[in-house]
This record gives sequence, structure tokens and C-alpha cells, in this order.
Amino acid sequence: MGEKLVRGGHVVTDASKLPRGGLIENGAVAVEGDRIADVGTYAEMKVKYAQAEEIGSDRHVVIPGLVNTHHHGWGLTSFQLGFADDYLEAWIPDIWQLRIVDAYLDTLWADLRNIRSGVTTLLHAAYGRDWSNYVGETRAKLRAHEDSGIRAAYAVHVLNQNTF
Repeated sequence: MGEKLVRGGHVVTDASKLPRGGLIENGAVAVEGDRIADVGTYAEMKVKYAQAEEIGSDRHVVIPGLVNTHHHGWGLTSFQLGFADDYLEAWIPDIWQLRIVDAYLDTLWADLRNIRSGVTTLLHAAYGRDWSNYVGETRAKLRAHEDSGIRAAYAVHVLNQNTF
């Protein structure tokens, strides 16, 4: 993976490191591999990283990756699987009846949707669809996170009593 120069009419960055309050007009971010190497004005970065592949334009805004702190790894929603959205107490019994879908593909689809919307990191609050295969589902979901490239923290779901 080579160098990339991500350009934007506005680049939002760490406010503590810039005199302009974290906003660079006509700025760019230099990326080497999977790390941010440098941030500055587009003019400075274009000279410094002349060989880098350029992405974006002065019509774009470059922001830090977003963090999703409440996610269940479900790419297909309960509505897409045939259950109407409802208030929580009425909805919870319905989710126990959801069709079992491939945990890897479902989580991968969820990750891709998150990435497309700007999320680079998420907290996966695990909620299994197939309780008879919780360990297998967990492994499949973790593999999906790894394959998608998203950063994920995984919180296992634990019950010590009957939910009904």
C-alpha cells in the first residue's frame, strides 16, 4: 500500500496542535500504509508528497474517523427480517424469533455499511442470533471485523437468568 494524499477544502484535525482551532482550509492528510504521516495545507503536502496518489478535492471535507459505540453487528435489521420496529419491551420477544443468518456475512455487511458512512471504530455489543452456536457466531463475527479492516472492541453477551 503506497502513499496517499487525502485532500479537502476543509480538513478537521486535532484542535490542540494547530493555531487555527483544528481546521485547515485547503488542506491535505498524507497517509502511509495504514497510518497518518502528516497533515498540512494542500500546497505544502503536494510538494512534500509529490509521488503520492491523490484522493479528494477542494470540494471535499476531511474529518477524523467516526466511532460507533453501540453496535450489535447486525447488517440485516429486524425489520428487514420481517419484524416491525416497536417500543423496546414489545420488540425484545420478537428478536428471539428472528431467522438465523450467516453471522460472518451479516457482520461483514454491517461493517461495510459503517465504513461507508465514515465509521472507522466500533464497539460490538454482542447479541447472538443463534444461541446454540454462540462460540461459532462469535468467532465468525470477529473474523468479519478483521477482514473488513474496521477497528472493533467486542463485548460478549452474558446472561445469568432467563430474560422472560
